[in-house]
Amino acid sequence: MGLDIHIKGLSREDTYHGSYIRFANYRIKVAKAFNKAIGEIYEKPYKHYGYKFTEEDEKQWNEFLLDENAPMNKFLWHSDCDGKFTPKECKEIYNELKNLDVEETFYDEETTMHELWLKMFKYCYKHRVNMWFY
Repeated sequence: MGLDIHIKGLSREDTYHGSYIRFANYRIKVAKAFNKAIGEIYEKPYKHYGYKFTEEDEKQWNEFLLDENAPMNKFLWHSDCDGKFTPKECKEIYNELKNLDVEETFYDEETTMHELWLKMFKYCYKHRVNMWFY
């Protein structure tokens, strides 16, 4: 089992198909690249099973991402097993991600996870198609 991304017009080779854990690890790296404190907070539930965010965690998070509709919130908290991103959301998220220096993790021999996700988000907003999570 894992996450499969489907985008009308892109082949299977050009979209993400991998484990939930691999995707979670990528999102942790994105969060850390966005802001170190945010990344450390975001990582806690992955390190400690059953972890509940503290008031201090929430206070720090809200210093940077108070708006629940902020593109980074949408990306980090989106379900990893179902749902979609609209072309508008894809553009917003792409604009947040494109300038981040995310720690490299290769998706395949030629492409990093970050490159793959940037390509997918850009394709969706440029071609006005949804990104579907399965």
